[in-house]
Amino acid sequence: MSHAEEAPADWLVEQAAWLPRSGRALDVACGSGRNALFLADRGLEVVGLDRDEEALDRAAERARARSLEVTWRAQELEQGWRPELDAWDLILVSRFLFRPLLPALGPALRPGGRLFYSTFSRDQRAFGRPHREDFLLAPNELLEACRGLRVRHYFDGVRGHEQASEAVVELVAERELMT
Repeated sequence: MSHAEEAPADWLVEQAAWLPRSGRALDVACGSGRNALFLADRGLEVVGLDRDEEALDRAAERARARSLEVTWRAQELEQGWRPELDAWDLILVSRFLFRPLLPALGPALRPGGRLFYSTFSRDQRAFGRPHREDFLLAPNELLEACRGLRVRHYFDGVRGHEQASEAVVELVAERELMT
């Protein structure tokens, strides 16, 4: 397994100051669990969802090796699944885009809960895959989808270096506390 498969996403580590100190975290499309394990190591109660059961098995093995508790669930995310309302202190989505899911993320956060979201922008076509429109955010699309949440961090640009650049959009947003 490569370092990239084991280490948490750089942008998540960079924005870690915005992570809640405790509570329930949902890692949507968690893959091999690198970000879920990072969250669990920080003391969050993590649920990792992905449709790839082999990736979840690898994630569970890595969690056991590190003595971390994570709930792993096989879930087809594009077949009508939605997160529970007012249930999560943190929702993390990294390198995944399914537009019908976007409107459900804000309401799934508890008041004060945070959404961490990062995926590719249309500019990614200049750097390689993915190329399909279904997997690429339009300019300001993520901001529009998160209306009603308070934006704490937003980046729309290129990350990486000459040989491995990626065009990404990153967002950290918070559901306001009820008054």
